[in-house]
Amino acid sequence: MKQTIYSLITLSLVLLCACTKTDMDIEIKKSDPKLVLYCFPNTESDTTIISLTTSLPLTVSTQFVKMEQLTVKNPQITYRVNGQERTVYYTEDRMENVPPKSYYVLGNHQPGDQISIDASAPGYPDIHAETCIPEKPEVTAFRKAYPVFHDGSTYDQYHLTLNDTQTEDYYAVQAYSIHEYKLYQGEGYGYIDYSVKADTICECCRTDINIDDDPALNPISTLDDFFSYDNTFLGCFYIFNDNIFNGKSYTLRLNMWPQADYTYTHGIKSIRSGYQFKLYKISPEYYHFIKSVNDINNNDLGEIGLAPVNPTLNNVTGGYGVVGGYSAVDYMDLKEYDETS
Repeated sequence: MKQTIYSLITLSLVLLCACTKTDMDIEIKKSDPKLVLYCFPNTESDTTIISLTTSLPLTVSTQFVKMEQLTVKNPQITYRVNGQERTVYYTEDRMENVPPKSYYVLGNHQPGDQISIDASAPGYPDIHAETCIPEKPEVTAFRKAYPVFHDGSTYDQYHLTLNDTQTEDYYAVQAYSIHEYKLYQGEGYGYIDYSVKADTICECCRTDINIDDDPALNPISTLDDFFSYDNTFLGCFYIFNDNIFNGKSYTLRLNMWPQADYTYTHGIKSIRSGYQFKLYKISPEYYHFIKSVNDINNNDLGEIGLAPVNPTLNNVTGGYGVVGGYSAVDYMDLKEYDETS
């Protein structure tokens, strides 16, 4: 879904803003400005957004930064897929799935594609970054299993079984709540005329996953709990690696709130509702970037100087930022409603 692609891009840019001031190399404080590059090519979209901005000194508060202060004038960007150059476009205005004042590339990507980006601008060192788009995750089974109970709440548990390779692989999973319905307008006194034509609306919202029953997603030990180490995932983007199942089959156990029954909602005739799950295989650069930001936000002791906090990853030579790729598959569990009822 295009909304999913844009939300991942937004998540990455939010993470950039969250980590730029305190977690980049301390040399940013005393060095000349450098280019900051973020790009996440994937198999899901035919539009790849390239974020190119300038670094700021640590003395500048990110709370008061304007977009103009981050703008790089007259940059030259070269984007290659398997050595073949693709045209880089620029838009001042917001486009579908492209933020305003953004660079972007058109064209699909395939698993195994080698991506390289070079950029330069007057007054900055040249930068270079590379990544490879992973193969799509191999899923052998998906089903709604059974209810489970945690802390007085009931969840529906979903099982998603994947086959892992012998190599070191990195994954992520997201869940979306979906409700598609027809909305009928009333004329006062609570009266709804269901005979008139209604608008069809589809709501798709990223939602939390309870990971208490999954050791790959929730590997916190008693010691971590003692030292107040949380295990939350920014943007509901749940990353994990294959440390405990390398080269084997593994079943994710995803606990979800039971979906509400929309059958008798006043003024609404539901078409379908349920969950969409997206399983990603992500490049090492993307995984370690997201993990480093999660670790910083989860480590309460690090905020008061009692525990080390890992710096955010940077794989851009000559500058700062991250270029990482991903591929994905998705599965849905939707309840269909009788529109004639």
